[in-house]
Amino acid sequence: NRSIFIATLVMVAAAISATGQVTNTYVAVSGNDANPCTAAQPCATVFRGVTAVDPGGKVVIIESGDYQRFSITKPVTVAAADGVNASIVADIAYAAFIIGPQPGEVVSLRNLHFIGINSMAANGVTNSFGGTLNIDNCTFTGFHSAIGASTNQGRVFIHNSTLRNNLFGIGIIGPVGEGITRVTIDNCLIESN
Repeated sequence: NRSIFIATLVMVAAAISATGQVTNTYVAVSGNDANPCTAAQPCATVFRGVTAVDPGGKVVIIESGDYQRFSITKPVTVAAADGVNASIVADIAYAAFIIGPQPGEVVSLRNLHFIGINSMAANGVTNSFGGTLNIDNCTFTGFHSAIGASTNQGRVFIHNSTLRNNLFGIGIIGPVGEGITRVTIDNCLIESN
């Protein structure tokens, strides 16, 4: 019985290590969404990187260029690597839409350039969840609303970011009824909105 128990533990441990966790995915303009989103074989869209990474993981953009809009349905970080100029371009709806993460979870956006092609039709980041949204070192230009949050007892932190030439810069709608939405805007340039 003891040897069967040990053999079973070894098989379970091997199965767990074989599946592994995907803590980072990688995205490049020259990538392909059929790839496994590794650094050696990056995918082409941020959306594919988000779907491939585990909750709490990081989507790293490793090549400068323009990327399609994306949605986020779990707690992740989307960030351009150091020295990479990654633009998220949208002409309709949104550049990044956050819906699905639960209260207490965190979504972070870092080192990204959000560009709206049609300021009457596209929004920058639209946040509809009650967790924590971090926006660090990002720029927003040409949107109807650069950053919009409609949350239920959520938190929004915007640091070291630039919001320029949008119809509206930042719009926060607190919860209906009970609850508090907490917002911190720190060291940001907000002009011509």
